[in-house]
Amino acid sequence: MDWNWDTVTEVAKRLTVDVNGNDATQDGFDPTQIVQVGYEPQYQSIESVGTFYGGAAKLYSGDAKGNYEATIPDSWKEGFKWFYDGMWGEQPYIGTGPLTGAPEFGSGNPFNSGRVAMGLTQTWYTCCLAEFVKGGNEFQLGIQPMGADGKVHGRIDADTFRIWKGTKNPKEAFTVLSYLITTGADKLLPVYGAMPADASKTEAFFAKKSEEYPFVTPESWDVFVQGLAYPDTPSSEQYVPNGIKATDRFATFMSLLRTTPDLDFDAEYQKLVDDLNSIFNE
Repeated sequence: MDWNWDTVTEVAKRLTVDVNGNDATQDGFDPTQIVQVGYEPQYQSIESVGTFYGGAAKLYSGDAKGNYEATIPDSWKEGFKWFYDGMWGEQPYIGTGPLTGAPEFGSGNPFNSGRVAMGLTQTWYTCCLAEFVKGGNEFQLGIQPMGADGKVHGRIDADTFRIWKGTKNPKEAFTVLSYLITTGADKLLPVYGAMPADASKTEAFFAKKSEEYPFVTPESWDVFVQGLAYPDTPSSEQYVPNGIKATDRFATFMSLLRTTPDLDFDAEYQKLVDDLNSIFNE
């Protein structure tokens, strides 16, 4: 079978298990007594969910004269609906907000609880698996699934150091910046968990990670390296007009999906688009 979101869905259903040992595809499965979920977009925004499912897209068009317009593609809407059905459908395979927020599911860090079969997240999440490993759990890495168009739609987060143009001490600031991205990086990168942009530091970075997680194979770590060939361009964290407020509105929409059964999805999605059109033009 192709490794796409349809396959992920089928596998995730079989890996979503209730207290009686029934998976989500079996008769008698109790969605109110889930002890393991099949899939979790760990620490992902709803924009990232759209990118994974439908590919990178510019989220607005127009100019700065009150003519901006939200341009969320239909493939993202389909991805949002897939995400919602994964939580509230007849055969759920993603944890709802209340479930993943419960203490036994990590209080908002569900993969760390050892009760999530598959999670999709960034390299920096390797910072945060102490309880997972303490519980005797292990993990390996897999490639991202293809979208409906047969292409892999990845995500890249970039955490960067910058010098403020108005600084009173530009030379000193540059000295510090130079340290942070050279000698200091060798100490800081393993703490941050972020794979270095400097390719000469990649091998040492993963060597350190291998000390933390000795069960992860070299081939598995290489998934992160190969994934750089599939960036989301533009990024799901791209500029949008009135960005802070727009991002908050997307987050509110995701929270609504996470917490609301029997939602009128089409109506709420249209409300999101209408609100973004207003926010972009404020």
